[in-house]
Amino acid sequence: MKKIIHWSFLYFPHLGGISTHIDSIVRNIPEYGFEVITNQIPGTSKVEKYSDNTQIKRIPPLDYVHFPPKWMKRKYSIPYGVYSEFLRTLKQKRYFQNADFDVLHMHETDKNIFNLDIFLNTNIFSKLSCMNYDLDKIKKPKLMTKHFMFAEGYLHPKFEEWERHSFNSFENIIFPTKYGYDKYTRYFESTNQEKNVYYIPNSVDTTYFNYNSLSNDSKLKIGCVARLSPEKGQEFLIEFLKKIPDDVDFYWACSGSEKMIENLIQIFDKPNIHIFPNFKYEKIHLFYHKFDLLLNSTMIIANDRVIPESMACGRPVIAIDVGEHCHVQQDKTGFLIQPDINELMQLINAIKDDRERLEKMGLNARTLIENKFSNEVIIPKIKKVYDQISE
Repeated sequence: MKKIIHWSFLYFPHLGGISTHIDSIVRNIPEYGFEVITNQIPGTSKVEKYSDNTQIKRIPPLDYVHFPPKWMKRKYSIPYGVYSEFLRTLKQKRYFQNADFDVLHMHETDKNIFNLDIFLNTNIFSKLSCMNYDLDKIKKPKLMTKHFMFAEGYLHPKFEEWERHSFNSFENIIFPTKYGYDKYTRYFESTNQEKNVYYIPNSVDTTYFNYNSLSNDSKLKIGCVARLSPEKGQEFLIEFLKKIPDDVDFYWACSGSEKMIENLIQIFDKPNIHIFPNFKYEKIHLFYHKFDLLLNSTMIIANDRVIPESMACGRPVIAIDVGEHCHVQQDKTGFLIQPDINELMQLINAIKDDRERLEKMGLNARTLIENKFSNEVIIPKIKKVYDQISE
């Protein structure tokens, strides 16, 4: 039996994002054994048997950066974060050097720590994070999935520099976005770097994210899943909240600062505006069933799971046209618009009474996800990569 090690700084099966990606792989390749190496967090054991073919190993020290205890003052979290990340990385790399496995599959580091370098005007966190990617002593096949393209949302030169450095120890790289694949295929060719580069989009569990017909209610219901941040269209969404007509309901699963979300709830206290603070991912499929149409307000080229997940549930999508949308096909599975609130309002007025059109687009969306982006289609492509690089 082949053994694959997944390395990710944070792993919870129902956390969404990278955790969902790893979970989809281990559940859909039962003939392989898997280990997930991740940070130890408060309230978890160091070793956990997740399934018949998967074991989770959480490496100390405890990760108080992402899960700070109430007793830890903010001013202590940064020095503790530096110390704990350094020590944890050393332990993880020593483990890989001695472990028996066929492929080490890395899922990049935490992008947020680079903001600390910019805020503090240092290189501490960039250099510390780059240590994670210096893996030359590990001679077995190594694979990285580049989930996030830093350069799109974070234009500071530090991110571009780090992004390129992160590829040095990896001969095999998966990009879930076509933009990332094209960009770095050109870069590797221009710098004479021999890499095996793959474009494999994220997959969707089409059983969990099941098709559900639109409601019979004549009132249009629009949903959104977005955190409060500029790249997720925070200002655009706030402008939308100001202009939502009374005959349209809006459901927003909003993550971010609890104080900021509470302020929004108080300011936009209207019967047709429903804001759900820090909605739990394990219930997100039920959230998609609440509305007829998803509004994705992301302002950068990103790897948003909410688009294919909601489409699997039969929901067409309105998305900002930022240059790449492999799921949203204009007037077939959704609508691409400019980041112009007036254009959005005109579109809503044009479609809000045409439920037959939305229902048909929802069926198109479901069919597209089933045929091109389901676990059954995508996971065998990842398995094929494992097989090719471990021969």
